[in-house]
Amino acid sequence: MSGDLQLDVRGCGQSWAVFAGERRVSRYFTRDHHAAGAATRLAERARLRERACLCCGSAFMSQGPHNRLCAPCRRDPLQAMTLGADDA
Repeated sequence: MSGDLQLDVRGCGQSWAVFAGERRVSRYFTRDHHAAGAATRLAERARLRERACLCCGSAFMSQGPHNRLCAPCRRDPLQAMTLGADDA
């Protein structure tokens, strides 16, 4: 997807940070693996958005295009569709 956030971990010694292009988007870390963890969390947060459930249509916070069903529909799609019909 072209809208994905491109993050890089850069640094040396005890000074590591996460960058989006030339802009630093994290604090400085003393270990590269701490900066890599921060990059992972930032990328996950950037993908989070409100989407409509493909089953019942209710809005929920989705982790990405792969996550298109709300929690109730993942547990029991038939019951969730019935509950959604009662609300209409």
